[in-house]
Amino acid sequence: MTEETHKPNLGGRPTLFKEDYVRQVELLCRRGATLEEIAEFFGVSSRTILRWKLENDQFCRALKIGAEVFDDRVEMSLYHRATGYKKTVKKISPDGEVIETVEDIPPDTTAMIFWLKNRKPAQWRVKAEDEKDQPQVQPIINVNLPPSDREH
Repeated sequence: MTEETHKPNLGGRPTLFKEDYVRQVELLCRRGATLEEIAEFFGVSSRTILRWKLENDQFCRALKIGAEVFDDRVEMSLYHRATGYKKTVKKISPDGEVIETVEDIPPDTTAMIFWLKNRKPAQWRVKAEDEKDQPQVQPIINVNLPPSDREH
């Protein structure tokens, strides 16, 4: 262990952290594990995972690398959903024969909009009208009416 990756315990309870956790946390993040799921896997609290992240540079990097890999997979899935794709499906015929077919999955409009709003926000985000361009509506109050007419 180098001094950079392991800081000595200056008192209190001994750390539960083990060097093996670096590789394990990267694999968990590559599969999309949340902070709570990672904590449950290691049998510690979410706060402990956050503390390990601050105390151990390798653990912190493993969390980031694993998350980036998973995010890239999700981004690619969203891209394919937005543009459409083909997928091979195995079905069993009534006589028990396995038949492979290729299904054409059409592009999804919602995925397209989401993609464009995030990738090209200047062109695709919903823009609120500038308040100064909106006509200002003022209520009309006629103070010259007799009191009986103002009550109705």
